[in-house]
Amino acid sequence: MKNDTQSHYPVKPMNKFIKKCSVCERETSDTYCYRHQLAYENLMNNFKLWNEREEINFNEYIDIILNSKQSGTWVKELARHIKILSNSI
Repeated sequence: MKNDTQSHYPVKPMNKFIKKCSVCERETSDTYCYRHQLAYENLMNNFKLWNEREEINFNEYIDIILNSKQSGTWVKELARHIKILSNSI
């Protein structure tokens, strides 16, 4: 006889160290998921280059990223997230 209180599906163990990506809420062990972390690293490294050439501030750089047709989905999602955070300060 089968116990009706048992689940038919395996129970996923809860891991208190798993976080959610701040941008897309995918499971991660850091602030961002793998793809948004790469986008963040590229965004920051490229800002240094832009700032040396154009002497623009970070908010101007974020606007350029958001309006560029050459910017990819991941970096645009991250840039929107950063802009929202900076407007809430």
